[in-house]
Amino acid sequence: MKLKNKKGWFIREKVERVIRLTGFPLKTCGNDEKKQPLKVVILGLDPGIHGVFNLNTKDTKGFTLIEVIIAITLSAVIIAILLSAMRLGYRSQEKGMWREEISQKMRILNDRITWLLRGAYPYIIARTEGKVLYFSGKSGSAGFVTTSVDSYSEGAEDRAGMKWVQIFSDYEGLKIREKIYFLEDVFDDSGGKVYLLDPSVDRLEFEYLDVNKKEKKEDWVSEWDPTEKDYLPAAVRVKMEFTHDRQKFKVPEFIVRLPAGY
Repeated sequence: MKLKNKKGWFIREKVERVIRLTGFPLKTCGNDEKKQPLKVVILGLDPGIHGVFNLNTKDTKGFTLIEVIIAITLSAVIIAILLSAMRLGYRSQEKGMWREEISQKMRILNDRITWLLRGAYPYIIARTEGKVLYFSGKSGSAGFVTTSVDSYSEGAEDRAGMKWVQIFSDYEGLKIREKIYFLEDVFDDSGGKVYLLDPSVDRLEFEYLDVNKKEKKEDWVSEWDPTEKDYLPAAVRVKMEFTHDRQKFKVPEFIVRLPAGY
C-alpha cells in the first residue's frame, strides 16, 4: 500500500484524514534544527498500513485573499442583519409602550368620570322660587351632588359623605371643582377647590338621556336645566379628545348609567 505522493510525502489534509479514520497513535521524527522536514509515522497494528508523511509547512494550504474578503463580507452582512433585527425589536417595544400609555390614559379618564357620575344623587332643595335639583348639565360641563367621595381626604367636601362636583375643561385641561353640596353658590363657575385632572384634554362634551315614562320616549339632550327637571337623567354620554406627543386622540365615547336616575 503506497502512502507517498509524487513529491515523496502526503499533504497535511490526507494525513489528518487517515488519523481520524484509523485512530492510530502518532510518532514524530526528523530534526528541525537541521531544517529537515518534520515527519509523522502512523503506527498501526497492521504493518501494511504503516507510513511516513511529510508535515512540512510548505506543503500546507492557507486562506487566499479572496476567501478572506468573502469571510469578512459575510460577517459584515450577518452583523448588519442582527443590528437591524435588534433595532426593529426596540422600535416595536417602544411603540407598544407608547400605545399602552395611551390606553392607560384613556382608562384613567374613563374610570374617574364614571366613578363620579355613578354616585350622582338627586338632591333637591326648596327655595323661594321653588324646588331646585342639584344637577346642572351643559354641553361642556356637568355639575351634580355625588356620593363618590375620597375616604382618605380630610377636606370638608368629603367628610359630609356627599359633595358637589363639577366636571369641565378649559385651556388648561380637564378639571374638577368640588364644593360643599348644600351651599347655594354651587352653580357658580367659581370658588371651591379646583383640581387639574389631565392637562392634555382639549375637548369635553356631555349628553343626557331624558326618559319620559308617560310618553315612553327617550331623547338625548345637550342640557339639563335644574329648574325644569326634578329627576336625574337616566344616563350620561361622555365624549373627549386629548393631545399626546403632538397627536390628537379621540376617546371612544362611553355611556354612564346613573343608578339614581329617572
